[in-house]
Amino acid sequence: MPWHKLKPKHQFAKTATLRKDGIALSGEFIEGENLLKYSWVELFVDDVLHRVGFKFYDSQTGDTYKLSKESEKGRMVQTPLLRTHQWVSDILNGPVSDRRFLIEIDESIENPSAGVRYYISIGYRFQPKREFAKQGDYPRLPGVYRLFRDAEIVRIGESDDLQGRLKEHFARYKDEVGEYDFSEIQDKAARKLQEKKLLEEFKDAHGRLPKLNEITA
Repeated sequence: MPWHKLKPKHQFAKTATLRKDGIALSGEFIEGENLLKYSWVELFVDDVLHRVGFKFYDSQTGDTYKLSKESEKGRMVQTPLLRTHQWVSDILNGPVSDRRFLIEIDESIENPSAGVRYYISIGYRFQPKREFAKQGDYPRLPGVYRLFRDAEIVRIGESDDLQGRLKEHFARYKDEVGEYDFSEIQDKAARKLQEKKLLEEFKDAHGRLPKLNEITA
């Protein structure tokens, strides 16, 4: 049987790296998206889905930041302002290896000056996995959760009471789940959006919902 190459949706070298003094945009991104002619950028944040977005300009406005040379083609946006958002600060205080993100593209926006065509999704950080059988460890928090059997995600959900929801699942699925993880999210709308995003990502990757989500879909 012949091999068929699987091509990624985006080039993995098209990245943005968060630093304590700003954001480094890779040369592969700048050149690949024909952005070398731009010298200024506006920054945007989405506090609900934890995203950082970019709009590019060839002249300065009152809201733009200078794009300085990071390398021959790479560019640097120098600003400490992102650190005022706690979810960005958490990344900056963590390992350097966790600060590089694939730049995503909103194809519905054709002009990089007309809207937020380019953005990175930082998302919510999940706590380390816990044993599903240890009900005493269930968190008394609001948030989103993932249930696992071996390494496979079998259910994704959200609740304003993770402890109560996980106990409900244990009563029903105790033989079908080995571990779980969770991310604390206080805001209900943010939880709903994050749950939807996680389900869409899973369905895009597997062509279906997680097994235990399909039971109640």
